[in-house]
Amino acid sequence: MKRIMLFAAAALAAVLSAGCSDHTKDPEKSSSAVTETAAAETADVTETSTAAAETAAAVTSATSSETASSAVYEHRAEVAASAFDRSVPEKYRSMDAESIPKKVADIIDNGGKVNGILHSLWIDKDSDEIYLCVYYGDIYGYKSESLTINKGYSFYRLNGNTGELTFLADDDDSPLRNFYAMTIMDGKLLVGSYHGFYLIDGEAHEIVTLDPDNEPLGGSTMVRDGKVYLISHVQSDTGKHEPCHRIYDPLTGEMTDVDGFADDLYDNPSFAEYADENNVPYSISGVTDENGALTYVIEW
Repeated sequence: MKRIMLFAAAALAAVLSAGCSDHTKDPEKSSSAVTETAAAETADVTETSTAAAETAAAVTSATSSETASSAVYEHRAEVAASAFDRSVPEKYRSMDAESIPKKVADIIDNGGKVNGILHSLWIDKDSDEIYLCVYYGDIYGYKSESLTINKGYSFYRLNGNTGELTFLADDDDSPLRNFYAMTIMDGKLLVGSYHGFYLIDGEAHEIVTLDPDNEPLGGSTMVRDGKVYLISHVQSDTGKHEPCHRIYDPLTGEMTDVDGFADDLYDNPSFAEYADENNVPYSISGVTDENGALTYVIEW
């Protein structure tokens, strides 16, 4: 069922101004997996009032080629943090009580909602559509989440001109975890993670697994001529992990296995770099009203 909400683009009355979380693109950004890991885990914090600080703390990195002091933005959109509130996934209601995170158990007992945090965004410069990745894992997820697994992502599309917010999909029934980048290619929203490569199907509200074996620490993911080149590691019949070379064509939706890649392919940007380079310079700030309700302000 679609969740669609409308928010005015004008500033809300009686709000408290907050710090601006601008993101500057590093011109010497490395394509190594170690750099992708660090970039994926680094958060630029948006400061808000005490009541909203915990919610705003995970506003995280994307791109900007300008600093906060020099940036001049032509567009502005707002979305209330409460628009991302959602019910506890059904799987938690049937789990053993000891396996459910305490915050989740409290929400179930009290009949409340899970609050999401704006984690990442990507702006389509041609349409002013803003694609949002919202993270719920600080509230629920695997019990070992704080150690190695980040689970609990939902994806939305925000129309930058009308303020209409559309739910696309969540990872409740998907193996997606440890998100690191997303971008649009040929009209398709593609997501790179440390556990697979995915397509967000907003019409079916599903996350489609394109390559379950891909992850940047064990291989590579490059973009050239509108196609994604993936080096993944699959387990062979002998139990060893062998490299598998695949090419995904967003235009046709086809994934093709090949014998290998030419050496010059590695001169092309990684998926994370491609997403970064094709994003629009933007800033995120937060405003809170007298009741502590947070609204995200996006400028680009």
